[in-house]
Amino acid sequence: MQSAKGFVLKKIDVGEDAALFLLYTRDFGKIRVIAQGVRKEKAKLRGHLELLNLVNVQFVSAKNGMRATYANLEEYWPNIRDNWRSYSLARYMIELTDSVCFERDQNEALWLLLLECFAAMNQKDFSDHVSLKSSFELRFSKGLGYTKKEDLNINLLDLLIKD
Repeated sequence: MQSAKGFVLKKIDVGEDAALFLLYTRDFGKIRVIAQGVRKEKAKLRGHLELLNLVNVQFVSAKNGMRATYANLEEYWPNIRDNWRSYSLARYMIELTDSVCFERDQNEALWLLLLECFAAMNQKDFSDHVSLKSSFELRFSKGLGYTKKEDLNINLLDLLIKD
């Protein structure tokens, strides 16, 4: 059994009551875990594994990938959810992380960047979304290894566009 703390990047319903979750963790990078029965009304994992949440999750390797056995909500980010601009920026950050990062490619600097940005946006009076977005994009690029000045001029939205 393994455990990790991570951000819920995506939820994909599977079958009648299961869901596949993409998490970005400090120790493993982006991982996929399936949670059996999570969509049942009285499921023990229900409510913990929701988009944007920071969770502690335990999982085991199964024949079809990793299966979540336990999840505990660490941070819900209520002020992000109450502010449309903060929520939109948080969604942008996790969608960018999901689309650019490879599975099991651990990058502690990127994980800490997400944590720092979410904590900043969760402050009651936060309003500097433009500066935070610019800072995030620059530091995200550096975290991925784009350190030459000309490389930092890439448009990260282009990375989201599918061929």
